[in-house]
Amino acid sequence: MNNICDEVAEVKGVTKHRVWSAAYHNMPLCKSALNHKPDIALLDIAQQGMVTWHSIHAVAEVTSKSYDSKTTQATVRDKSYVILVTQANHVFVLVLSFWGQCKFWFTVTDHKGQLHSHVINLGGHRPPANSLAFLRALVALCFVEKQHVGYDLTMETNASNAIQSIKCADLWFKVVEVIYETQSLVGHATRVWHIKNGY
Repeated sequence: MNNICDEVAEVKGVTKHRVWSAAYHNMPLCKSALNHKPDIALLDIAQQGMVTWHSIHAVAEVTSKSYDSKTTQATVRDKSYVILVTQANHVFVLVLSFWGQCKFWFTVTDHKGQLHSHVINLGGHRPPANSLAFLRALVALCFVEKQHVGYDLTMETNASNAIQSIKCADLWFKVVEVIYETQSLVGHATRVWHIKNGY
């Protein structure tokens, strides 16, 4: 996956912002509401320090089970949930799922629901559109700006990926602490902040 994106970066002369890593597929990440391990995690290319669910932009799941199995759907839902509740500035989560004989689909989850692409066959005799759809998804996740992988640009984070300031009515406010935050996947994702010093 990274090799494909590296080739695109070199040929097109564009900057890659993120990389895929399977280094944590057997390692439950800390600072999580659930004890889950990402099969393949999308991380900042300049990622430093310990990787947690606060660091992950998207995930790719690899399984032998069909995309419509309850286990596969629960895994996608749970990992999307973990990202949404640990990253206050993440408003939707993108998941690539691979299974069986080179099949793949794309899932987008936010606090209102979930959308799935159609199943895309990447093996055997396949139309060029299938390979192109996969290439577009892969390249987009590594190259596009943060808002296109689910981030709210009215929130800024610190080195630990915690929210440090919030923009409201064209003013930035410093976050002192979080007073309340819901742990629900479905709903308004309500968070109440103690803030100060608009600038």
